[in-house]
Amino acid sequence: MFVRFRQSANRLQLSLVESCRVGVKVRHGHVASLGAIGMSPSVADRVAFWGRLHERLAKLSNRVDPKAQTKIFESVHAKIPLPTIAEQRGLQLENAKADERIWTHLRELHEEQVEGQQKLVETAKTAIGENQSAAANAAAHAAAMSERIGRIEKGEAVPGGLGKTVTIEDAIAELGWTPSDVRHARRLSILHEIGADDDYQEAVFKHNRRAEKALSRSILRKHLFPHDRSGPPSPAAWVKNTRDI
Repeated sequence: MFVRFRQSANRLQLSLVESCRVGVKVRHGHVASLGAIGMSPSVADRVAFWGRLHERLAKLSNRVDPKAQTKIFESVHAKIPLPTIAEQRGLQLENAKADERIWTHLRELHEEQVEGQQKLVETAKTAIGENQSAAANAAAHAAAMSERIGRIEKGEAVPGGLGKTVTIEDAIAELGWTPSDVRHARRLSILHEIGADDDYQEAVFKHNRRAEKALSRSILRKHLFPHDRSGPPSPAAWVKNTRDI
């Protein structure tokens, strides 16, 4: 048995061939494919190739004895060198550094997300506090009006209250709400009544994420690619053109 090497445009293909004599002629019969590899393989390519080669020959152990396997390995090694220990360690170090860069970048991204979400929480807390204060103020006024109603119904003389009747629209306008705000508040109330709060919150979160991404792209393009500049500034050299954003 021997290894046949066939070179194509950019790959080297290997196959295991067995010779046999038919009459006075020697015939070569294909036994198995031993894989292929690029013409200028990297260390990672060679590591992967040799791993597959060992697996392939292990499956052919019933036809290829250990002595023949040794000859095959020597023949392949002459064309595709088995990665040395130093090369493998160099590859491990390179990959470890690349992984560290990726995970560090992901950590920074998550930390930025947490920071943004914390700002949202603080904004929500502020809004909750303002609404609670407004609700308490409205409750105090409602209690005062209940007392006023009781006094009037008893026939007591009470000052004021002789102007135009205040409507709910007047109260809403006092808060600075627009008709659109009123409709939105009514929709939220209905969503709460029918138990669709979770669906609404999930949809809002997804919408906000899409809007956040769109805004970040728009602002980056505005700052990195103004009309009077031919390319991105050095702090964002990884951005080649607007399609990378």
